Amino acid sequence: MAVRAAPIILRGGEVPRTFDPWVAVLAPVFSDDGEVTYYVPKGTWTHFQTNEKVEGPRWVRERHGFSSIPLLVRSGAAIAIGDTEDRPDYRHEDNVMLRAYELAEEVPVTVSVGAAVFMVVRGVGLCG
Repeated sequence: MAVRAAPIILRGGEVPRTFDPWVAVLAPVFSDDGEVTYYVPKGTWTHFQTNEKVEGPRWVRERHGFSSIPLLVRSGAAIAIGDTEDRPDYRHEDNVMLRAYELAEEVPVTVSVGAAVFMVVRGVGLCG
C-alpha cells in the first residue's frame, strides 16, 4: 500500500470529494497563530503524534505549535517510519518500523518501503 497525496483546494466550507481508500490526512498550517481547519473523511482516524482519535466525516479546527502538525492516519493502515533523521537519502527499508492503526484481525496490510515489501497481520497465535 502506498500513501497517496493530492492537492485539495477548498472554498468556503466546501466538502472535498474523497478517493477511497485514503491512508493519511495532512493539513498544512499557514497561520502565524497555528490555527488550522481541515476536513476529515468518513471513518476513524488517529493523530500520528498524540494517538488521539477523530471520527469523520467532519471539519476539525485545531491549533498547532512549531513541533506539531495535523497528521491523521486511517484505521486499518500501517505506516513505515525510518530511523534516519539527519538526511533524506538513505535506504528506507533498513531498520524500518511499521506502525499499525487498529488493524482488523487476520486482514493483511501490505506496505512497500523502497525495494522491500512488508505484510502486517493482526491475529492470535500467528507467531507461535
